[in-house]
Amino acid sequence: MIEVARNEVRYEGFVLRPCGAVPGSFDCGKSDLNEFFIQDQLQYEEQLLAKTYALLPEGGDEEFPKALISFCNDAIRAESFEDKKDFEKIKKQLPHGKRYNSLPAVKIARLGVHRHYQRKDVGTHLLNMTKLLFLTENRTGCRYITVDAYRTKRAVEFYRKRGGFRFMEKEVQTDYEMRLADPNFEVEDSDETVSLYYNLKWTQL
Repeated sequence: MIEVARNEVRYEGFVLRPCGAVPGSFDCGKSDLNEFFIQDQLQYEEQLLAKTYALLPEGGDEEFPKALISFCNDAIRAESFEDKKDFEKIKKQLPHGKRYNSLPAVKIARLGVHRHYQRKDVGTHLLNMTKLLFLTENRTGCRYITVDAYRTKRAVEFYRKRGGFRFMEKEVQTDYEMRLADPNFEVEDSDETVSLYYNLKWTQL
């Protein structure tokens, strides 16, 4: 059963809602993400720079998050594409696409699943509930979700296979797929990122 309110989603035993202080024991396996969620996310919210949500077990321990996700405003802009055909391809998903040089979006600024719950579909639930959150009572117009994913097989394939995200640029996709064929591709501590997007109109839950 799915229940969606203004700032809360309940879905398959989970609840996604705005986050308060994060326990110091939260550990997603990435030190930079842990530091942000534990030390910085409330300051970002106070300064209106980002908003963090917690994924919690419904009816269980609703004080300790299984996963955390931080959002900020974004846009897919024509001028950011080296090959304008890539932007035109995305723009064609909209009616009267010729009118747009900037497409409204929300960015997944940070996402972390606690180590104890990784590879247990928790991240998939988080992405599904994120889509529901931004499809419900859309405040100002938000058609896309964007993310700069770490350029590793685990991170990129998570968004592609679990979330239905696509590469923004064809050349980047081609380069990624060439690297994917390299047995040494998976470097978990890579700081390189790749830009992906999801069209909320694709959502079918």
